[in-house]
Amino acid sequence: MRLPDKTEIENWRCEAVIIKLMHDYKWPRALAECWFTDFLRWIYTSRRLSTSHGDFVMDGLSYLDEVWHCYILHTYEYIKMSNQLFDTDYIHHSPENPFNRK
Repeated sequence: MRLPDKTEIENWRCEAVIIKLMHDYKWPRALAECWFTDFLRWIYTSRRLSTSHGDFVMDGLSYLDEVWHCYILHTYEYIKMSNQLFDTDYIHHSPENPFNRK
């Protein structure tokens, strides 16, 4: 695994995901693009912290989870992002079961 430069994160785009988010959630383009970039920032942070501090939990950031779910459905683009930005085959997503919360 590698960590990309922050400029790579800021400049990475997937138009198909942006359009799908705009369509499915009725988000304006600027918001869909912003939250797409926030998702990549979260992935970057979680990958950075997981190597030294264990798992990094997404809590109260459900919009990022929506972006992740949408991105995973675009498998070619998602795998390309995993490979090119993080030098890994696939970044797995294991959402928390809301019924297991205390």
